[in-house]
Amino acid sequence: MGKVAVCDNGNVWMLGSGDNTGKVYFNKYDTPNSGEWFAIPDSETFTWITCGTEGTVWTVSAGGNVFYRDGINVADGNNIGDEWHPVACDEKISRISANPNGQVWALTKNGEIKRRTHIDCDHPRGQFWDTVASEVGFKEISVGDSSVYALDDAG
Repeated sequence: MGKVAVCDNGNVWMLGSGDNTGKVYFNKYDTPNSGEWFAIPDSETFTWITCGTEGTVWTVSAGGNVFYRDGINVADGNNIGDEWHPVACDEKISRISANPNGQVWALTKNGEIKRRTHIDCDHPRGQFWDTVASEVGFKEISVGDSSVYALDDAG
């Protein structure tokens, strides 16, 4: 099953195309033929994707590693960026969620919640992961403009 992320600038990113390959596809919001998807070359199989501030893109690989798409600069016309850059974490990640305010939250494979800190213009990938909830058992996470929601088995 594919996953879709819509960025604050209107660009759309998708994982897979129903083929469960984990490959990333891009669709620019103002492309005349908005149904045309462009494959993004990568060396990983991704399982999760999210958009952050100013069209930034974060992914999680099948191995539980986090990646950030370097080089996206919409003002300069580079909507797809240049490469996937690994973002180190001491635990394997299953889900990631970002918002247009620059917040990035993640869920570890054993259900802990982490937040990426020190994200700014000089450090667009941030610098550290803080553990916010060490209780094991969360299954989903989503961050909005001013709130974060996490679901456990009970919902």
